[in-house]
Amino acid sequence: MLSNKTLVITRTEVERCDIEAVARRLAPERFSEAELAGLCGAVRIRFEHAASADDLFVKPEARRFVQCLHKTWPWAGYFLRCKPIETSSPHAHVIDVGVLVGWALCLTGEIEIVRWDEPDVVGMRFNHHQFGVAVEDIVDSAEQMCAIVGLPKSSIHQRRTAIMSSIASFFSLGEQGPLP
Repeated sequence: MLSNKTLVITRTEVERCDIEAVARRLAPERFSEAELAGLCGAVRIRFEHAASADDLFVKPEARRFVQCLHKTWPWAGYFLRCKPIETSSPHAHVIDVGVLVGWALCLTGEIEIVRWDEPDVVGMRFNHHQFGVAVEDIVDSAEQMCAIVGLPKSSIHQRRTAIMSSIASFFSLGEQGPLP
């Protein structure tokens, strides 16, 4: 369902790897050029079943779903709402950037969640090169969609900057200390 610029992906769609239903809701041809331009960086994606970040980028069925969806609908970087995280307080745009980062992590090799002896201290191991390639693919697809829509070069550059700085801000969250 796409409601109020939020795309909700259901547990059933993930379990069945039903990418057609999801891709159809945000297919570029569904929208006029003006509508499509208005959706640049304006859509939130929420996974109905995700209780934690692990549910998005560690579970095999979720990873498979995002990988298949990305092959059919590579425009996540164009549509997804993101802006750099400026506070460690949990709020919606931290989740927005988390979905974008999770999307890129799904396009990499194996992800390993590492838990330390300290309570609530969790990290992850992943192939940084593969992650960089995935992010570049997301950015390139976003730039292609910007060009298709006819956005000016300055807007295309702004979108690239928004994606890259948002991802960088996500990884610097851990440097700010634990969330309150």
